[in-house]
Amino acid sequence: MKKYFRPKPITNRLKLREIKLTYNLPAKWLRPLSLQGVSVALVGRNLAILHRNVTDIDPEVAFNTGNGQGLESLSNPTTRTYGINLNIKF
Repeated sequence: MKKYFRPKPITNRLKLREIKLTYNLPAKWLRPLSLQGVSVALVGRNLAILHRNVTDIDPEVAFNTGNGQGLESLSNPTTRTYGINLNIKF
């Protein structure tokens, strides 16, 4: 009988997927410009995976299309990104 590798479900991790800090400009600054609203946001995505005794496992990475989700065999790591959002309402 063959033995197959079956990873155990991992429940002791926390992924910091996205943080967004938004600042809405005061309405009195916008009246002379005839704008309804302006907001500026700093965004960070895939900032950290906090885990205990588990390494090299990201639940959003797929090793294959079958039952191998979370295994990072020969795959690129999840990209950490930072950005700025500007929202203007006319």
